[in-house]
Amino acid sequence: MGTRERILDHSLLLFNQRGVAWVTTLDIATEMNISPGNLYYHYHGKEELVLPLLAEFQLAIDRLNRNISSDVQTLDDCLPLLYTLLGVCRHYRFILRDQNFFLQEGAGVSAHLPRKWRRVLRSLQEFSHHLIARFGPYLHEDEQQLLADNLVLMGLSWLCFEPHLTHHTVTDMSKDAPQDASSPAQSEWLAEDEEMLIQTGIRRLTAVLTPYLSLSAARACSADAR
Repeated sequence: MGTRERILDHSLLLFNQRGVAWVTTLDIATEMNISPGNLYYHYHGKEELVLPLLAEFQLAIDRLNRNISSDVQTLDDCLPLLYTLLGVCRHYRFILRDQNFFLQEGAGVSAHLPRKWRRVLRSLQEFSHHLIARFGPYLHEDEQQLLADNLVLMGLSWLCFEPHLTHHTVTDMSKDAPQDASSPAQSEWLAEDEEMLIQTGIRRLTAVLTPYLSLSAARACSADAR
């Protein structure tokens, strides 16, 4: 892995841990044990670090959009896609959590970041719309739109509020974590905690979907009975 890629990896780690507004390029250089000048040689400021991470996130969502096919007709068909989506959101969680930073142009944020973040938001909206469209013709257009928007809103807020709503989160479980951050036990603990968080997110999204799917199924039965 080259220096540019390592810088992005460490930037993502710190942005996720602290929030993008609270991380400086000096923090990143210190974390990597390189000089600020070395970092500046590759990236001329924090915005140049954020933009490629936004692009990576959008690319991952766009790939999911392309994978939504006509085979997605039931809630069970959706679960693998939702699992992958929430895993991507977890990996780039600062993008969802720090929305105000991206949308407030000025104070060191150029117009590029708000525009890029809105493109990311459109990709999430397209994913939701494509997913809902696979459930057949029995949801009205306005219902599909509302449901798709609700999924996006839930997805955007999920990582922000989940630690405050459940008892088994990274924050709550930190007291039980192994002390050696490099130990296999620590890696296993983090993996189990992340899996639990994603599964909770899936349950929240399916709770939004289920009433509409029941309505769609009832309308389908009614149409078949005619």
